[in-house]
Amino acid sequence: MKPRELVGTAIVPGGEELRLFRRGGDFMIVLGGNELMSSRMSGSEEALAVMTCERLRNSAAPRVLIGGYGMGFTLRAALTRRGNDQLYSRAGLASAKRALKPGGVLAVWSAYPDPAFTRRLNESGFAVDQVEVRARSNGKGPRHTIWFARRS
Repeated sequence: MKPRELVGTAIVPGGEELRLFRRGGDFMIVLGGNELMSSRMSGSEEALAVMTCERLRNSAAPRVLIGGYGMGFTLRAALTRRGNDQLYSRAGLASAKRALKPGGVLAVWSAYPDPAFTRRLNESGFAVDQVEVRARSNGKGPRHTIWFARRS
């Protein structure tokens, strides 16, 4: 196996070091012990987009809003600040539902399943489809979870 080569680093707000590694033709962005992004593990992120668009195929003039953890700032904020919990609370989900047109879909990606979140989506009046996808587009790698929550 080829060794992992450190390409560069940056200090992010909060003082942690964000590191970019290369192994052969693959790149990995790492914060602390967490691999945030990898060019070889993009299958579940691609599935998030493709499967959401499939669910909107019959909508007239569908619009898509994409949000993500990008370079790790959102992930770090979600892991270190209680204030972000409100995004996934009943009140946060109610706001998301109000922002959707009838038939609109809220798609949420996670590295892990979360039965409590699934319950909150259902209790918020969404029609929920929870899907397990592989991290790699070849069907291998860790399993990730995507929730598709449709506004009726």
